[in-house]
Amino acid sequence: MPSRRCALHFLAATPLLTLACRALARPARAEPGEVYDGELLVPAWRGDERLDPPVPPGRIAATTSRGERAALSRRVQTQHPRVFSIANANDRYTVWLEGPKAATGQFLVLPDGTVAGASSWGPGGGSGGSDTVTFQVDAASARGLAALWGVPVRDRSPLGQGLVARWRPRKPSFKPGEPVEIELVIENTDARAAYVSVGGRQRGPRDNRFDFEVRRSDTKLPKIEAYDFGGLMTYAKIIPGAPITLVVDVRAWAALERGTYQVACRYGAELVVDPTTNASWPAHAHELWELELTGAVEVQID
Repeated sequence: MPSRRCALHFLAATPLLTLACRALARPARAEPGEVYDGELLVPAWRGDERLDPPVPPGRIAATTSRGERAALSRRVQTQHPRVFSIANANDRYTVWLEGPKAATGQFLVLPDGTVAGASSWGPGGGSGGSDTVTFQVDAASARGLAALWGVPVRDRSPLGQGLVARWRPRKPSFKPGEPVEIELVIENTDARAAYVSVGGRQRGPRDNRFDFEVRRSDTKLPKIEAYDFGGLMTYAKIIPGAPITLVVDVRAWAALERGTYQVACRYGAELVVDPTTNASWPAHAHELWELELTGAVEVQID
């Protein structure tokens, strides 16, 4: 039978043993550049007071850049990281990783200690058919992660600096009820060829690469809502002396009657370095440049 002194020593050691067991059960601290399974903790509310739920035992507490709380669990092995820009300003980037099991509840630990949730995931797409997962991060996080992994940051570079857009009505005037067609002529004043997207947003009632704001005197006409579901896209090669012409009926954007209308025109083009690679992810995703071709015309309906 143990002595009273032994019992006291055991009782005194119990809290230390409990703390040690808890420490062993808890995962290691989340390190920048690592990916973890996990979940966002949805806050509860009591009146106007926000109540953040506690992190379950054995999980690592984390915070997203938006201040949301997350609980991280199993670390996921990843490989072949790629970091590339998804914006002309090079202020938004995608981190693309192979290896993790595709799941919605995955988080990437950023250099500042916050986490980013997965923006897309799916089977295949990686080498050997491995799963892939992507995260969207800002420029500072992108460069910090790339430095941790020893991989390059792939930025966007301007394309199509020599492109010139000319907008014009196809006729001096139109009759009521007939197509009110506007032409967009795109020419290239640069010696280098430019590859400009055509289509890709025309599966629907109109081609939504175009956009028009129509006014009559000082009154802005209501814009007709029309959604698209993508569509076949090609790239037109434009070289000096060989412009291309695109034609569109502006009645798909506004109801027109007799009168004179002022039309603000926009075409959202995507330019690529090489149409054979088509800015494909992940190796060529940064070889893209978004360009708005704008102008204004006056349309007469007699």
